[in-house]
Amino acid sequence: MKTRFLATVASFSDDGYATLLAFADDPLEPVNYVMLDLANEPDEQERRLGLYGVHVDTGALNVEGYDLVHDIRKTDAGVVVTLTADAARKAGIDQDIEIELESKIINGMSIDEAVRRFKDRLSSPEQA
Repeated sequence: MKTRFLATVASFSDDGYATLLAFADDPLEPVNYVMLDLANEPDEQERRLGLYGVHVDTGALNVEGYDLVHDIRKTDAGVVVTLTADAARKAGIDQDIEIELESKIINGMSIDEAVRRFKDRLSSPEQA
């Protein structure tokens, strides 16, 4: 069974401390959403506790935690967030969460740019 929803709102932010890429089906009371959060420079305690890398929260899909995202990619319809096989199995959902976007512009930039910037931050030396 496919795991998908239409996102009427999307957000990208990078305040220097954390980078966030988020999608939701409603701006005020979302039922379906995916939030991907990444500390830009995790400190020693976060590393020791395993609290670094991409943190995902999917709300009603019941996936929440670190190291549960395998990939993020842009598609013609929007974005696909691929979970690890273990995370998908535990939640009882498909590994790919397909997010169709109502608008391809997020905070004044294209979805392509937002995904690229998130992935660039993910591969930065601070995350290694």
